[in-house]
Amino acid sequence: MKTSKIIFLLLLPFLFGYSFILASSYTGGDQLVYRALYQELSETDFMDVLKTSVKHVVAADWVSFYILWGGAFIGFDKDIFIACSNLLLLSFLIAFLRKYEVGYGLILLFLFNYYIIVLMTSAERLKFAIIFLLLSELINNKKIKIIMHALSIFSHMQMLIIYGAIFFGNFFSKSIILLYKNGVPKGEFIKLILIVMLLSIFVILQYEGLASKINSYLEESGGFIELGQISLIIIIGLFYLKNKLLYLSTMAPLICMIYLIGGQRINMIAYMIFLYYFLVEKKQNNIFFSAIIFYFFLKSFPFIFNIFKYGNGYH
Repeated sequence: MKTSKIIFLLLLPFLFGYSFILASSYTGGDQLVYRALYQELSETDFMDVLKTSVKHVVAADWVSFYILWGGAFIGFDKDIFIACSNLLLLSFLIAFLRKYEVGYGLILLFLFNYYIIVLMTSAERLKFAIIFLLLSELINNKKIKIIMHALSIFSHMQMLIIYGAIFFGNFFSKSIILLYKNGVPKGEFIKLILIVMLLSIFVILQYEGLASKINSYLEESGGFIELGQISLIIIIGLFYLKNKLLYLSTMAPLICMIYLIGGQRINMIAYMIFLYYFLVEKKQNNIFFSAIIFYFFLKSFPFIFNIFKYGNGYH
């Protein structure tokens, strides 16, 4: 048996215990809703799962609801069931990172990453979506990949933002390269860029006016700090990545999304895309990438402290 597999097997009890402690300690915030939902699902028939779920969570994430129903209906304690789900998340994450030759030191930091802790505790439906997303990256069969992508989207509709940004990035970057290679006059090329920029600005300005949006953004979402995070990882990506146009085209829609709806979840998505492109191009062995990973490792500690003290990481 390979050393890596032995290490992984030895880690399993630790990972489960780590997952269970976090899951059982998170009793406030969104978990007040999810615990009530889980309890009611234990007495719900298969055909009534969606009807019961939307009473607690206003969403169309039916895959997540049926996963929770499966655990509740069988009779699993919620904390044990979520700990098992977290174990799958961490296991697939480790496999994904090893696929792209990430070292064990960085993997350890990933296990205590702020966004991973969020997925393990409060972002329950998004956790299931990420599990299916990781599976789609680990499986080679194309048909099964498609199924995993679909399950990911219907586990949490927020995944449409990830898929949409990636689709836009690929489409836009390939279109620009194709136009450029086909000898489009420089003046027309610049006009195309300007038209896209003006259309983007027009769409943004339709939302309650620029001034009022900035004021509400500063008051409710933590100001330009959230925009600063995505700006930083974009700059680092443009410095290191080879396919800069693709990366920038993928990130651009997310900047608009942060401006319109705030940055808490969108920054998480931007961070995941940042990681993916760095891993695919094998650019993870640099000080800036390590610094970003270490920052989110440190950021998890206040969140974990709040979980243990208040039962809610966002307290």
